[in-house]
Amino acid sequence: MILRILKFGPVKEWPSWDLEILKMLLKVFDNALKLEPNFVWALDNMCMAMLLSERYEESLDCFNKALEINPTDEILLNNKAFLLSSMGKFEDAVAIFDMILDQTENRTSVIKEKSNCLLNLERYAEALECILEILEVETDDPDIFFKEGNVTWRSWKIRRGPRIILIKL
Repeated sequence: MILRILKFGPVKEWPSWDLEILKMLLKVFDNALKLEPNFVWALDNMCMAMLLSERYEESLDCFNKALEINPTDEILLNNKAFLLSSMGKFEDAVAIFDMILDQTENRTSVIKEKSNCLLNLERYAEALECILEILEVETDDPDIFFKEGNVTWRSWKIRRGPRIILIKL
């Protein structure tokens, strides 16, 4: 039950974690890995606990180790991309999101995270393409309309010219 706590995909807001709880969880995952060193699920959760503890470099090493065992695991790849994004390594995160998109049918959440990275890289046209792709299949998510407005506003603010975007509702 405790191991499921840290099994995240992309989320809008991270909960605040008590460092003592994270230390305890790291011990739990470490003990599981002593019994089964290639237990990818425990490795993934350990990596996420390190990420939440802001131990980014250790978390990155952990994800790399887990991906050596299972290099195509979409959850591992997604979580590593999220970590890279948290570290400000947006180009690396976009590359991983593209890799995930090449191998999955469940695209919406990955495209949303990719658009966030593109927005941080000020690659507004590409971020907008991602958002419009999501709007083709998901029109009931207010967050995506916010992102569209945000991308449009930033793009306009930088270029000093308005952009008109037509949305098919």
